[in-house]
Amino acid sequence: MIPDPTKSEPPFTIDVPHWLGVHPNIAIAFGSFCLWVSLCLIIRLWLIHPGSDVKKVYWSVILLIPLVGWTLYAGCYEIPSSSGRGNYGVPAVSSGFWPTG
Repeated sequence: MIPDPTKSEPPFTIDVPHWLGVHPNIAIAFGSFCLWVSLCLIIRLWLIHPGSDVKKVYWSVILLIPLVGWTLYAGCYEIPSSSGRGNYGVPAVSSGFWPTG
């Protein structure tokens, strides 16, 4: 059978809701892992970083978005050695997007 060039169908598609229904254990494991990483980052945020509680609540909500929230958090906060909480053998260089004062 010759394919019809007027129809534009993707060569391969994944039906995510169907796949998650077929593999619920993998979906639960991935969701649990994402939640665990988010909660670890939220706890670190509240214990290490100084700042207002409003800012911490904002970042806590952002961190609950898997992968996107983690990337934004990593880009906007400094590494621990430059936050004044100790030197872990890493030079005090900001890893954030904005300069620190």
